[in-house]
Amino acid sequence: MFGRILKKDLKRKKTMNVILLLFVILSSMFAAAAVNNINAVTGGVEHFFNEAGVKDVIVSAPYDSDLDTEIAAFPSTRSIAIEHQLTVLESTSFRYKGKKLSNFTNTSKLITADEMPIRYFDSDNNVITGVEKGGFYSNGVFTTDLDVSIGDEFEITLGNTVKTLKYLGHFKGALFGNQQADFAFLLLNDEDFKDYEKESASRIWADKVIHVETDDVQAVEDYVDGMNNVSVSTREDKKGIYVFDMISAYLMMIISILLMITGFVMLRFSIAFTITEDFREIGVMKAVGISNGAIRRLYIIKYLAISAVGALIGFFCSIPLSDSMLKTVSENMVLGSENGIMLGLISCAAVILLIVLFCYLCTRRVNKLSPIDAVRNGQTGERFRKRSIMHLGHSKLPTTGFLAANDVLSAPKQFSVMTVLFTLCLIMVTMISNFCESLQDDSLSTTFGAVKSHISLSGIYPELFLDPDAPDRLIAETEQMLRDNGMPGKAFMSFGAGYDVCYNGKKHKAVIQAAKGSSPEDFTYLEGTAPLKDDEVALTGYLMDYLGCGIGDTVTFEVNGEMRSFIITGRVSSFVGDGYSGRFHSGFRQDLSKINNTSGIQIRFDGDPSKEQIEANVEKLREVLDTDKVMTNTDVVRSVTGMYDTLMASKRMMMLLTAIVTALIVILIERSFISKEKSEIALMKAMGVPNGRIIGQHTLRFVIVAVTACIVSSLVILPSAVGC
Repeated sequence: MFGRILKKDLKRKKTMNVILLLFVILSSMFAAAAVNNINAVTGGVEHFFNEAGVKDVIVSAPYDSDLDTEIAAFPSTRSIAIEHQLTVLESTSFRYKGKKLSNFTNTSKLITADEMPIRYFDSDNNVITGVEKGGFYSNGVFTTDLDVSIGDEFEITLGNTVKTLKYLGHFKGALFGNQQADFAFLLLNDEDFKDYEKESASRIWADKVIHVETDDVQAVEDYVDGMNNVSVSTREDKKGIYVFDMISAYLMMIISILLMITGFVMLRFSIAFTITEDFREIGVMKAVGISNGAIRRLYIIKYLAISAVGALIGFFCSIPLSDSMLKTVSENMVLGSENGIMLGLISCAAVILLIVLFCYLCTRRVNKLSPIDAVRNGQTGERFRKRSIMHLGHSKLPTTGFLAANDVLSAPKQFSVMTVLFTLCLIMVTMISNFCESLQDDSLSTTFGAVKSHISLSGIYPELFLDPDAPDRLIAETEQMLRDNGMPGKAFMSFGAGYDVCYNGKKHKAVIQAAKGSSPEDFTYLEGTAPLKDDEVALTGYLMDYLGCGIGDTVTFEVNGEMRSFIITGRVSSFVGDGYSGRFHSGFRQDLSKINNTSGIQIRFDGDPSKEQIEANVEKLREVLDTDKVMTNTDVVRSVTGMYDTLMASKRMMMLLTAIVTALIVILIERSFISKEKSEIALMKAMGVPNGRIIGQHTLRFVIVAVTACIVSSLVILPSAVGC
């Protein structure tokens, strides 16, 4: 008998059951994807480092240095691996389809497959064991904005050596950055590498990178401390490379969790409504003597069947969804989720248990119903609540508006659930939209060392490393060039050097920047004031917290071979140096041997040019300078973070999913309303109320809920929007 009842119920309520099945599929899909992504993201970098075999300490030394032999002699050293890196200073040294490249801003590095101190992976996450002669792999920086396919040929010039090499595909290196402003790495066959190695030009800024596996990291750090042209990083330090990749991954993880919660709330709502709709059937079953427990088991079995089918479909759908959510991150990393299939199955099983639990809790009303109550659709005709706060006689609202508002106020619990559902959907879209808009904010460029300006001329300026007067000369030449081309303006140049900043026995590596041509008001100081003298410096809160110092304290570090003291005058905000950074005053003469980054030349045009005029100036400068490395500040932020395209793709996907989920919610809820309110609708029609007003009343209820959800979601998201 129960089987026949279930079969008829499933056929009679096809639309409701199909919508409910879709929500089970969505909930299961996002639950499995979210759990899998949480597992992959939280251990993402660590997993990648383990797979790649990243060592405890990475030391960068001059190309012909014997430092590796010295470190190998340490009792604590377990193993050492060497990688020689040749440097190609300009992207224009590469030609593709007859054109010089200008798609990346930093220098590029040539490495050989015969060394590979850690494991490198191809785009399919297979370990690269070698490179064929005449071919090369590259990281994503090299092919940024290029429509390149495997087998395409590039002409690579270094000194007097010119070779045409075949592109073999993208490769992933755990210690290589992947934003446009990072180094481009090319993995070559050893014969091709040695041909370039013979060129003296290849030794400019060439490095010997020493990968050390040791029981005493501090011993290595202490040994190389103070050595010229030598830098050291620990395994933990290197994880900062992936900060922007992980931000994207965590954002997708948060959104998937919100979608999962939305699905669960909707399931609770729909199950309760479905059982409420079945009061008449429940009454008939109770009247013929079927027990409360048997009736409840009937519903539990029904939803168990729907949830089992939906969870199974959702599990298989979660696999491509999870891959899609982490697609961009996985392009740069080897992400792994151990026991991913098992976690997905457990997540789907949890969804089934939750649905059965919802059903069990919702069917408790069956125990309280008598056959007469059930026949009356759960209504006794008595009202024990206080009267509504709205009165038709006193209201200035039209009848349709009054009825809609009164319905919402008369069933606050029911419409509150709807408001929560719409709020969650709006928060998902608003959150990712705010991130996208933040990455187009010009002012964000100052957190990467740039001066407040209109545009930037990105690129590497070798003079900075050789001549202390080079910044002033480059600024003067740039300003003259602007005047000659009818777009006068002021030029600035910001560059940083790496120092070991010390305070009370604690020490940390930091990048301290100086911006030539700038004024104190060109940067924002969160606390204190800008440094104005040679013995003053402003530091990030991140660095001050680590060292345990504050504004007014004195820190020390070596500049040009001399230990000097600096008074901390203010606190700045910066992403440079993974947050461990600071700022000198504009006239400070940096230690040339320690310079390690530059944000290029910033330009602020005279007057207050419009956005259109700035864009026109950018195009003109690209023609004058014959380069694409003339960028607006928005382009600079996109280049440095590498997040914008990822977030825009995610935004489009989330908007589509949210639209589908919202449509399903509206359809399911409205069908439930119509089914529940048949008698009220019939009475209104009998009184002569036209169909349009009834439809308007039902529509206005959703409008009220939607407006309320907009207000609530705005209040929830406002703090993060202000922070961005």
